[in-house]
Amino acid sequence: MEIREEKLPKGLPAYIAGDIKRYTIDMNTPAGEVALINANPILRAESHPQPSSFTDYLGFNTLAGKFPPLDNPNVRLALCKAIDKEVLVAQIYSGFANPAWGILPAGFPNYIGDQLKELEFNKFDLEAAKQLLADVGYPDGKGFPVFELYIRPPTDKQLALCEAIQARWKEVLGIQVELRPSDFQSFTAAAFKDRTAPMYHVGYSLDYYDPATFLNVFRNGGRHPHENPEWTEFYNQANATLDFAKRFELMAEAEKQLV
Repeated sequence: MEIREEKLPKGLPAYIAGDIKRYTIDMNTPAGEVALINANPILRAESHPQPSSFTDYLGFNTLAGKFPPLDNPNVRLALCKAIDKEVLVAQIYSGFANPAWGILPAGFPNYIGDQLKELEFNKFDLEAAKQLLADVGYPDGKGFPVFELYIRPPTDKQLALCEAIQARWKEVLGIQVELRPSDFQSFTAAAFKDRTAPMYHVGYSLDYYDPATFLNVFRNGGRHPHENPEWTEFYNQANATLDFAKRFELMAEAEKQLV
């Protein structure tokens, strides 16, 4: 017997009617539907939020001489400090995402986001951002190259986030960035294989429940266009530590160093 999927009951009305046993809401669920669920005590009691298993982030090609001045850490710090992640994430994702202070998502084993949030590198500070850029020779963004920001096949929310970042950088720092939404193959080739993408927005999800699943990809020779032999050596030693508690302590330090 053939069952045509489009004839099966779907959506919140089908869940309320008992036609389906499970209904998932996320950042792409219409706001009115989320409001209805939150306002209904029965539906609210039947809601079970789950911690994220992935992190979205901006990456930069920091290989020496490839895309100057992105290889200057103070330039990247200026770009970071010009973005109020808490405000943007709250406005765009409507409670379905957390601002990332490191690479591990909230609720993941060995998550130390509360500590990482307090690091200077994660502090939103417009004046500091402007001064950092001026100190390296680009006051108010004058003379700063126009770079493309590659985006792996984006959802509407991800595109909105990148558009907001683009606007903030232009408004605050005077920097012009062109967004380049790309299909999966083109993005992967430009960002990670050919390394022709100066900056990119991408997500990474777990393969297994251990901090190594996220940290591994930042080692030298991994997918990212950067080289950091000192960090790679420290991380490899941390990951190879057999004592469980000590290993997690060292892995936390490795994430702090990465930030």
